Amino acid sequence: SNTHIQSISVGSCVRVGSNCILSPRSKVHDCCIIEDGTVIPPDMVVPPFSRVRGTPGKIVGTLPECCGGEFVECCVQDYLHFVKMLENSL
Repeated sequence: SNTHIQSISVGSCVRVGSNCILSPRSKVHDCCIIEDGTVIPPDMVVPPFSRVRGTPGKIVGTLPECCGGEFVECCVQDYLHFVKMLENSL
């Protein structure tokens, strides 16, 4: 919540925390975690499997590539939950 995304691109299976700002011209690749309160500065490129934190955002770690499948499964579950909530609101 309270997150502002102006990136030119956000990849698949990206988890963006609360109170984040993804500035214009920034790019976030697949399977990344943007932690709560992070501000991604303009023109920053976040490589795949990265963990980003801070103001301004900095890469503070990498995720093992084997967790990519877990991210996909989590995204599918989140999407199905979203669709169910949307259908119930109609």
